[in-house]
Amino acid sequence: MTAHEPVPDSDAVAVIGLSLRLPEADTLAQFRDNLRSGRDSVRALPERRMTDTGLRSDTGHAPMGYQEDITSFDHGFFGMSRREAELLDPQHRLALTLAHEAVEGAGYAPSKLRGSDTATIFSLPSPEYQHLVRDSSTLSAIGN
Repeated sequence: MTAHEPVPDSDAVAVIGLSLRLPEADTLAQFRDNLRSGRDSVRALPERRMTDTGLRSDTGHAPMGYQEDITSFDHGFFGMSRREAELLDPQHRLALTLAHEAVEGAGYAPSKLRGSDTATIFSLPSPEYQHLVRDSSTLSAIGN
């Protein structure tokens, strides 16, 4: 298939919405600005972040790219209790938020997509949150 041949309808895919969170870029526009300006988002992890995530500061962690906000999540918006959200893998919380943003950014109301041939696809590293959760109830297993 060449660049000028039409794609058969049965194989057609349209990317109409995008949402992302990258180090020092919560939007595609911020990411583009960072690229244009040559911004390097690899930096030392702040002491407070190490403490909050259980890392020891005396082990000499290498600079890294990290997200600023890893705790904000509107549990009520997604129909969850606070406890449910606390036990949910943070990557799962972020995936829910990004999927909703991508659909809205494409100009659609998520509630109108029920029953349609629509997919939301995202990339996620392997989950490692479950071993950090001390609650072994069914509720903690749902989002992990």
